[in-house]
Order: sequence, then C-alpha cells, then structure tokens
Amino acid sequence: MELKLLERAGKIAGLDRQVRLPLVIFEGPTKGPIKIRNKGFPQGRPCFYTADFSYIENGKRVLEEHKGHDTPESRLRRAVVEAIYGIEIVVTGAAAVNTPRMQR
Repeated sequence: MELKLLERAGKIAGLDRQVRLPLVIFEGPTKGPIKIRNKGFPQGRPCFYTADFSYIENGKRVLEEHKGHDTPESRLRRAVVEAIYGIEIVVTGAAAVNTPRMQR
C-alpha cells in the first residue's frame, strides 16, 4: 500500500509486483542459465529469483523483498541477483532489522 501511495505521489514509477528474473551467467566457460539438478530434473532446470516489488526511484531500478524471517538461502539468492544484475535489493519487514541491507 505504501508503494502505491509513493507512486501516486510521483516519488517512484513503474511499480510492479512479483517480478521474475532469470539467474544467468553471461560470461565465461559456464555461460548460460544457472540450473538446479535433482531427481526430477537430472539435466537441471533454470533458476529464477522473484522480487516482491520492482520500481524506479531517482532514475534507478529498485528491487524490494518483504521478509518476515530471513534464511541463509534467501541471502544467497539475493547476493547472486545483485552480482548478476548490479542491483541492490532492499529488504523490508521484520527481517530488515537483521540484515545489512537498506531498511525502509
């Protein structure tokens, strides 16, 4: 609700929910999608990261994730997305208190 109000006020633009980003290595010998292999997918299936919110603020794309509880796996996924796309992910909610990320 807060982000919709900020968009209406002109503080942010292009608000979108549940934005899916492919996890892909763009250079090097392992160039291509990062894959998860398991019993059901022996050849692997492509990995994706889904941001809770995406918007433009001060001319920069922002990805925001609202977390009640953070896990090591979630922190790793965010780190991979930040490395691939060069976008810092803003963590909000109760988990934001325990992360070094920007808080709202």
